[in-house]
Amino acid sequence: VNELTLNGHLLLTFAANAVLQSMRQHLMAKNLNINVCGALSSLRNHKVKVYDHALAPYEPAAENATIYRGFEVEAPKTIPWNQPDPRLKVDVDIILEEDPEVIDLALTL
Repeated sequence: VNELTLNGHLLLTFAANAVLQSMRQHLMAKNLNINVCGALSSLRNHKVKVYDHALAPYEPAAENATIYRGFEVEAPKTIPWNQPDPRLKVDVDIILEEDPEVIDLALTL
């Protein structure tokens, strides 16, 4: 393993741990008993409805709403959205639910 690769890995690991620790301390200061890793996993599942030029997030689930309040974040009603830059390599997984109007997109850049 190249020394620069190892140094880069250590830097990213340190930065990620610093962010997680900061989030944990923020939640503890607000007396919220929320596991940070569990919170991030829960927020990962916040769904949106996809339109041509906008994303419309669904109302957050109760657990997600608690997490948003803990971090003083307000989920927007709509998010302007354009197709990804064609120069980026993007894999799009489209999952159709029973309702053909609802599309779940998973973008991998």
